Amino acid sequence: MIPLLWIFFAWVIGVAVFSLFALLTISLVLRFGLSGGSTFFYVGCFLFVSGILIVGSGSYLLGVDWSASLSLIPSSAPAGYLFP
Repeated sequence: MIPLLWIFFAWVIGVAVFSLFALLTISLVLRFGLSGGSTFFYVGCFLFVSGILIVGSGSYLLGVDWSASLSLIPSSAPAGYLFP
C-alpha cells in the first residue's frame, strides 16, 4: 500500500526540479540568445503555458482525497491470479 500523499510529494519535487531548470534555461536564453521581441515573446509564451499547466494540475490536486492509498497488488486476488 502506497499512500497517495507520497505521490503528491513526488509531484511537488518534480515541479520544483522543472521550475529550477526552466529558470536556468530562461536566464540563459535571455542572456545569450538572440535579443529581440521574438525572444521575449517565446519566453513569455513558455512561462504562460507552464503557469497554466501548474495551476490547473494544482487545482485538480486540491480535490483528491490524500488519505487514501494505492494498492499495487490487490489483497483479494482470485486464486491463480499472480502465479497460475
